[in-house]
Amino acid sequence: MADWYATIQPEHEIDPELISDLSRKDAAYLINSVQRLQTHNDVKKIVIVTHTVPRANLIQHDIKLSGTTQFNHMGNRLMHLVRTNDSERKIHTWCFGHYHGHVEQIVDGIRYINNCRGRGDTPYNQNPYYPKRIEIET
Repeated sequence: MADWYATIQPEHEIDPELISDLSRKDAAYLINSVQRLQTHNDVKKIVIVTHTVPRANLIQHDIKLSGTTQFNHMGNRLMHLVRTNDSERKIHTWCFGHYHGHVEQIVDGIRYINNCRGRGDTPYNQNPYYPKRIEIET
């Protein structure tokens, strides 16, 4: 199957300024949310769910991405600021998407999970699909 990125038509030109602006707004929203939750004593653990890959090193093992610009479409370079604003270390799990491989790693005390099902009409389809369990102890 042809690479998805090769199927983008020229009339779908991507505006880099728009993407940059959206990435800043998305990161700012998540940073502000995490900052507010630091002061709530009733919030002991935080689970974050994003579409973008939060850390490049989570997928650097993938040789299909080596030497390509595909990660530029998958991540947000500002997501590291979310972690630096977790002063009470409440972020427990970070579920993410936009990557078609499985990832389950603990890095700096945070469990990162990508367990996408994929699209049924592509080679990324996971059939059968096995969901992951996230348990938060209180």
